[in-house]
Amino acid sequence: MTPDTHIGKLMRDIAKKRNVSTKYLAEKLGYTLDNIYKIFKRRLPDYELVMRISNILDYDFASHLPFVPVAHRQLIIQIADNDTKNQLLNYNANVHIGTLMHKIIKERNIPIGLIADQLGYTKRNIYKIFERCKPDYDIVLRISALLEYDFTIYLQLQTIQYNQFIILVADDELLEKLRNNSAVEIIKAIDFNTIVKQL
Repeated sequence: MTPDTHIGKLMRDIAKKRNVSTKYLAEKLGYTLDNIYKIFKRRLPDYELVMRISNILDYDFASHLPFVPVAHRQLIIQIADNDTKNQLLNYNANVHIGTLMHKIIKERNIPIGLIADQLGYTKRNIYKIFERCKPDYDIVLRISALLEYDFTIYLQLQTIQYNQFIILVADDELLEKLRNNSAVEIIKAIDFNTIVKQL
């Protein structure tokens, strides 16, 4: 993706060339017309949305993205002993994602205003994101795309029951450890690229 590529505008132009109406696109995506116009204004739409519109318009918009998320696996696991449970709860728990994002941006000498413009936020909003240890997944994904750095691997596990967890795994080494650990039973595993919030 070149710095001046605006994927939202490209989607609008390809739809127009292929005689695909905004109304048809809205119906296929289950969105309102207003949502579609908002997508056309976004330089870097969410990855899942890019893939869905690529399928509808038969055009590979993903080839214009600066970053494609690694294939994550969502695992629901059952843990038999407290030591293993504590190890998993502490996995990357000390990583402050907002601070890490700020550090990477400073190291690369990227103006905060540029990041804000790309995301459609104010500078104040961006600094608020830097203050958060675990920002929302869609924000983490979008900033990962902008910086070509996968911050999503630092997201924490979620407890869903007393000794049952849901975990997002991008680390094959961790996945192998889980599979080989006799104290861990993988109840369910789902392969997917990303889950993002609907507009």
